[in-house]
Amino acid sequence: MVRHAILDKNVVVGPGEMVGVDLEKDRERFAISAGGVVAVGKGVWI
Repeated sequence: MVRHAILDKNVVVGPGEMVGVDLEKDRERFAISAGGVVAVGKGVWI
């Protein structure tokens, strides 16, 4: 599931993975804007 996120090209989100749902978990791996939008860089496999 992807919510409130910007995914760059070649990003793969695997089955059952979530981005933008739990910001505390996302903060450990990705950049998050002041408005709560998660940014995932090129070629990342989640």
